[in-house]
Amino acid sequence: MFLSAFKLNAQVIHVVSDGITHQICKDVGVLKIQNDVDLNHPDNLRNFEYSPVQAHNLGLTTDTYLLRLILTSDSESEQEFILELLQPGMDEVTFIQYLDGAWQRYTVMDNTKIESRQVKSQNPSVYINLSKGRYDTMFVALRSGEQILTPIRIAPTELIEEITHTKDAWYGVFCGIMLALILYNFFIYIRTKDAIYGWYIAYLMIIFLTQSNLQGYTVCFFNGAFVAIERYFVYILTALSGIIGLKFISRYLEIRKFAPAAKYVVNTTIVLYFGVIILCFFNQFNLSYQIILITGSFIGPTILYISYYCYRKGNSGALSLLLAWSVFFVGVLIFALKDFGVLPYNDWTHNTMTIGSAIEGILLSFGLADKINTLKREKEEAQIRELETLKRSEFRLEAEVRERTHQLYEAKEKIEAQFQHLQKSQRQLVESEKMAGLGQMTAGIAHELNNPINFVSSNVAPLQKDIEEILEILNDFKNLPHEPTSPEIEAVRAKFREYDVPMLETEIKTLLAGIREGSTRASDIVSGLRIFARTDQDVFVDANVNDCVEATLVLIKSTWKNEVNLTRHADPAMPNIDCLPGKLNQVLVNLISNAVQATIAIHPNRQNRSVAVRTWHDDDMIYISVSDNGPGIPEALQSKIFEPFFTTKKVGQGTGLGLSISKSIVEEHNGSLQLQSAVGQGCSFVIALPRKKVARQQAA
Repeated sequence: MFLSAFKLNAQVIHVVSDGITHQICKDVGVLKIQNDVDLNHPDNLRNFEYSPVQAHNLGLTTDTYLLRLILTSDSESEQEFILELLQPGMDEVTFIQYLDGAWQRYTVMDNTKIESRQVKSQNPSVYINLSKGRYDTMFVALRSGEQILTPIRIAPTELIEEITHTKDAWYGVFCGIMLALILYNFFIYIRTKDAIYGWYIAYLMIIFLTQSNLQGYTVCFFNGAFVAIERYFVYILTALSGIIGLKFISRYLEIRKFAPAAKYVVNTTIVLYFGVIILCFFNQFNLSYQIILITGSFIGPTILYISYYCYRKGNSGALSLLLAWSVFFVGVLIFALKDFGVLPYNDWTHNTMTIGSAIEGILLSFGLADKINTLKREKEEAQIRELETLKRSEFRLEAEVRERTHQLYEAKEKIEAQFQHLQKSQRQLVESEKMAGLGQMTAGIAHELNNPINFVSSNVAPLQKDIEEILEILNDFKNLPHEPTSPEIEAVRAKFREYDVPMLETEIKTLLAGIREGSTRASDIVSGLRIFARTDQDVFVDANVNDCVEATLVLIKSTWKNEVNLTRHADPAMPNIDCLPGKLNQVLVNLISNAVQATIAIHPNRQNRSVAVRTWHDDDMIYISVSDNGPGIPEALQSKIFEPFFTTKKVGQGTGLGLSISKSIVEEHNGSLQLQSAVGQGCSFVIALPRKKVARQQAA
């Protein structure tokens, strides 16, 4: 809108040999050309336009612009100058000058390494030699995906280098300020762990990189390390500064609390900036730059309004953001007005955005520092409220604790009463199971005792008769005279033959042997009962498990002697252990009875029923196994077989406590009771007891 169309044939630029010649765009001809135009003879091109502006603003375009400069110098002799385009972000700048009888081209791209450039500067530059009275024509071809501006400066080489050093020094000041702010807020973030400082650090870093890119210093910093994406930096960094800046501002202003509706504007803008990043990777640079310009023009004033709105709503920290953003916005505005020719193009207007970024960072750091004090006050107030709440809660908790303690005490008494009841019930169940086993054996034991007693009593009468006959013969011998007569001797002999004394002798021996066998059998049964009677004793004693097995078999075979083939294999070298013999007997009774019942259930013929009891030992343990050839136990039931009240017998045929009690008795001896079974192959219960002597104490 500020361009004027003044068509002039040629305008000469007079270069000062001891100073700076700039703002010469009114003497620079501009021509839009197609990208395929042959630039080997640019002097053949015509219709260059001249405008009285300080810097041509050629806008956003995919076309190439050609600048024509007719240069001369006031120097009497030929002098070296540098022609510098003060726009480091140009995609491609080609300098065309007539040297050695031909038009020579030298191209500088935005990603050309510094050491590969003719002039070691981030601004596209070229060396030219000028002298008084000689007119040299220079052409400059420009192409860029962003806005094309043409601020040109011509000065002697040493003066350009001095200006560059001064600019680098001021940029170093900017770097120092930004790095100091980053480190300062980083230490605060480490101390407070507040996410807002993390966002602010990221915002400062991306602003620092963005300004560095706009000033052309990323090429200097990275020295070509990111040549492939250098062209994308201006779009990516600008978009990221918008994204991260908006995220930081959202947290800083607490817009969810003070301006909830603003979050939709912020989120929409963030989405647009993400779109910019995506578009630039598809080389849509012009469209990306247009979105950046439009979005930036809208979001700048919007942030100012949101800051003011949040401040009016009670967010005191919003005032710092309002001031900081105002300074930055003014810097951006001056920078933009310079590009459109409203303000003069000079070092001050060219760097207002960088200066505004530094001031913005400082003001926001002050605001965040004040936010620490605000957070500290809020924390102290919250601590006071929390302390008051804790005091109130303390009284309430004390009352609740007293009430709960009383409830727990009552519950404890109830649990103790229930525990005692359970212990009593457990003892009753154990005794019931014990009495059930004893009752089962009572009839058989009575019958077994009756047999040897009947055997003895039935042998007494004939033995008495035989003894009386022997005694009668002995009395006859005793009554013979000192010198008996032959008839008297013959009478005794006749009675000897009549009573068949040899036969009586044999019969008496037989009857005595029968009485001896009956009494032995009765004695064994009584001995077994005496050992089994130790069930009521809960004191560990030194005993041999073979004796326990024998005692149990003596008692139990009277019940099952005609039902199964009961075999035993005792270890003759079995050592004694500390145990409870009576309780071990109870375990054996349960296991053997279950084995016998299992074989009876599957084998109708007695000859096929087999139960085996075996004992053996090793260095650490002694073992007792009870095996049968019954139906076996299915794998699905093996995990339940030792549970209390679990039984596979019919109702009324078992309590389901035998194996559970047996397992607890074995564990009381620090041993184990294991089941080995397969369906159809019978099962085997193995008792393992430690050989190590235990202290003689009451069993638990």
